[in-house]
Amino acid sequence: MISGEILGGEDLQIDGEVRGTVIVPDARVVVTTEGRASGTIEAREIVIAWQAKGNLRATDRVLVGQTGFWQGDSISPRLVIEEGAMVRGKFEVAQPGPKKNSGRNGKPADPVVEEHLAIRVSESNN
Repeated sequence: MISGEILGGEDLQIDGEVRGTVIVPDARVVVTTEGRASGTIEAREIVIAWQAKGNLRATDRVLVGQTGFWQGDSISPRLVIEEGAMVRGKFEVAQPGPKKNSGRNGKPADPVVEEHLAIRVSESNN
C-alpha cells in the first residue's frame, strides 16, 4: 500500500492500493482490476476498472469500466459509465478549476449541469 501524495507528469497505473492524493494534471490515471484507490485523484483522464473512493477531477473525462466501482464527487467535462459499472456520488459536468465570476453582483457562475448519481448499470435480459 502507498499512502500520501503522488505528484507527476506521466501516466500512472495503479495495480495495488493507494491512499491519499494523486495529482498528474496532464496525464492519465488508471485504477486497474488489481487496483484500489481512496482519496483525491486529479488528472487529464481517470479510468476506474476496479475500485475508487474519493473525489475525481479530470480535465478530459472520467471513465468507470464495466468492473469498476466509484464512490465520491467528481468534476469533469465528460463521464463514461460502462454497462456493469457501479457509481455512487455527485458528478458536475464542467471544467475543473476555480469558479469564475458571472459578472453579476460578483456571484460565481453556475455549473453547466450538475447530476447526483446513484447508479448500478447492469445487463438487461431481453
